[in-house]
This record gives sequence, structure tokens and C-alpha cells, in this order.
Amino acid sequence: MKWTIVLIGLVMSILISTVLVKSKQVYIRVALGLVLAGATGNLFDRLSVGYVIDYLQMPILPVVGSTIFNISDVYIIVGCAIILFFEVRNKPNSKNDMPVQF
Repeated sequence: MKWTIVLIGLVMSILISTVLVKSKQVYIRVALGLVLAGATGNLFDRLSVGYVIDYLQMPILPVVGSTIFNISDVYIIVGCAIILFFEVRNKPNSKNDMPVQF
């Protein structure tokens, strides 16, 4: 299963790199750069140790407990959040909807 995940990570990294190079929008380049950096970090862990090493622990709520993650995970989440923010902001939902203004 490890090699399947590694292969998927490599293919996705190549696809992200291709879009990153071809994109002319700055926010896409920054966001995909963050996602690619996070994916590369997790891929490096998986290849060198066999699994992803999570080393940051942050309590969320007393009921839920805490979440454990690493910096690579943060890069991926922030990159995806940037893309989501700008895509939702720039495109109307339908023909009758006005775009959201921030």
C-alpha cells in the first residue's frame, strides 16, 4: 500500500507542477507552490521512514481532544484554502447570482 500512495503522490506532484508552471495567476502559483511543498514533504517522509511523521499537537476543544499534524499538512491546507477563497470569490454560482464582493 505504501508504494501505491507514493505513486499517487508522484503523479499528483507532476500534475501540480505542470499547472503551476503554466498558470499566469499569482494566487494559483503561490497556492500550488504551497500544496506542492507540503506534498513533497509528506512524500519524503513516506519514502525515508515509511510513514508520515506528525510532530505538532494542538488542542482544539476539550471534548474533541487534540489534533496532530506537521508543517507539510499546514502548507497543503493553506494552499487549498487560498484556491478555494479566490475561486469562490471570483465566480458567480449561476447566471442570476451576482459574484460575492469582499
